[in-house]
Amino acid sequence: MKSPLGKLYELNARILLLGVGYDSCTSFHLAETITKNKPSIKKNGTALIVNGKRQWVEFDGPDYNSDDFPELGKSYEEENNVIKGKIGNADCILLDVKSGVDFAVTWIDNNRNHNTLI
Repeated sequence: MKSPLGKLYELNARILLLGVGYDSCTSFHLAETITKNKPSIKKNGTALIVNGKRQWVEFDGPDYNSDDFPELGKSYEEENNVIKGKIGNADCILLDVKSGVDFAVTWIDNNRNHNTLI
């Protein structure tokens, strides 16, 4: 897990979902990469500055899918402690990266039909 998310996992950091729901919980994508059924690979791209010029760079990466993250998050809340509150008018959810990712790995393996997401 040599990624920023992997480092947060190792440090047992916390996730603050600030005004967004579990559909925006990027740490669940880490779980997708360590489940038994890995996501397929697709061509991705982004604009980068290369040799001082902005250009489009393509690369292969996981075909992530967050469609079921709201359901995953609801299941997580049923079995784990999350702290809910408000910052200003924004609804917030605070959870641990490690427990969230570990739960998500098992949940995805047990609930997601990978063939229908490809």
